[in-house]
Amino acid sequence: MKNKQLVQPYERKVIYFDEITEKDVFSKLINLEQLTFELTDACNLKCKYCGYGEFYTTHDKRENRFMDFNIAKRIIDYLFEIWRKHPGKASIRKIIIGFYGGEPLLNMNLIFQIIGYIETLPPVPHTIFEYNMTTNAILLDKYMEYLYQKKITLLLSLDGDKYAHSYRIDHSNHNSFDKAFKNIKLLMTTYPDYFNKYVNFNSVLHDRNNVKAIREFIKKEFNKIAQISELNQFGVYPNRENEFKTMFHSIKSDINTSDPDFENMFPDKMGLFRFVSEMAGNYFYLHNFLIKKKINKIPPTGTCLPFEKKIFITVNGKILPCEKIDQKYTLGYVKDNGVELDLRKVAQIYSAYYKKIMKLCVNCYMKPFCSQCMFYMYDLDGCTKCPSFANKQDIINYINYYSKILHEHPDLYKKSLMKCYLSYEYKKSIYNRLLLNIL
Repeated sequence: MKNKQLVQPYERKVIYFDEITEKDVFSKLINLEQLTFELTDACNLKCKYCGYGEFYTTHDKRENRFMDFNIAKRIIDYLFEIWRKHPGKASIRKIIIGFYGGEPLLNMNLIFQIIGYIETLPPVPHTIFEYNMTTNAILLDKYMEYLYQKKITLLLSLDGDKYAHSYRIDHSNHNSFDKAFKNIKLLMTTYPDYFNKYVNFNSVLHDRNNVKAIREFIKKEFNKIAQISELNQFGVYPNRENEFKTMFHSIKSDINTSDPDFENMFPDKMGLFRFVSEMAGNYFYLHNFLIKKKINKIPPTGTCLPFEKKIFITVNGKILPCEKIDQKYTLGYVKDNGVELDLRKVAQIYSAYYKKIMKLCVNCYMKPFCSQCMFYMYDLDGCTKCPSFANKQDIINYINYYSKILHEHPDLYKKSLMKCYLSYEYKKSIYNRLLLNIL
């Protein structure tokens, strides 16, 4: 079957809500998935493209600060009080405690204190705690025994081989590859079962590497499939934009759907899932949705509701909904006298943004598939512009891109449907519809 171009853009009526309440925000705290601490803003590397580095405007000044245990203790006590009194929506509530930086292993004493303190607290009914960390692996050899003992899930930063890793330099401008690679190999050979189960890789794509080379290197050396991330294009200083553009490398421009290893290389499986589920027109994420009589409404853009996934506590005690957004969007503070978090005010802040940006969304063809975070929009507090705004031709290109992938790689289609609760017969009918009516 030849791949045809879609003549008319896909359109589905999307019903937005533009207001949330204090109760909505509190519900997200009850069912919080992750509490992440910025243990320090210090780092033993100065990676050229670092999100907290020389290219970006979206972070507080880095002053080599280290979080005090009392900040961590106050937010832990605040949340544990909520969790003890209010059961989560799931039969077992899993909460991840995340360690972030800077380089989190520079403040290992605080990790000892946080985990030790949580282990002394009375158990929260039907709740389990797990731990994860993002690290550059430079200090991995010193602390790997503890990481193994506590079964801390690791996301290791490695951009590929030595040349691919060459933007990740230390403060003497030396490539950090040799040290990181040696430590990762040591962890792999010392604790092989732990390594297989709890260790993952993140590689940043830039002009000195490519998707295929990264995947092949990580697979060959560590038998892992690397998660690949593009450089963040938001918040770059205007006077550094040309230099940034030279370094930036797009994932889509780097992969070919005809590549025999495309299914392993393809990095946007969540985007494909979003596409398939929307095109299906009959799916649900939870069984409870089947008994709801009202049509589900969604917030404008693909922005997470406040604390829907996590709370991020900066080294300065700021409370943010995520570590990825501009730190000026503070929702509260952890201070000496306790936690300052006004949930009603948080709801009002989000509602005001929703009402403002919904005017942009209603005219956008991308709205059924939108994954744009509103905190990555230009001038959110002023004359807002959305970088993902799509016209009719944009959505035609978008649908044809994913349809081509589904047509050439049906296994990816099957994997994406595993995330939906659909019968086998209906899944098959969706695929036939995509082939007959779209391709």
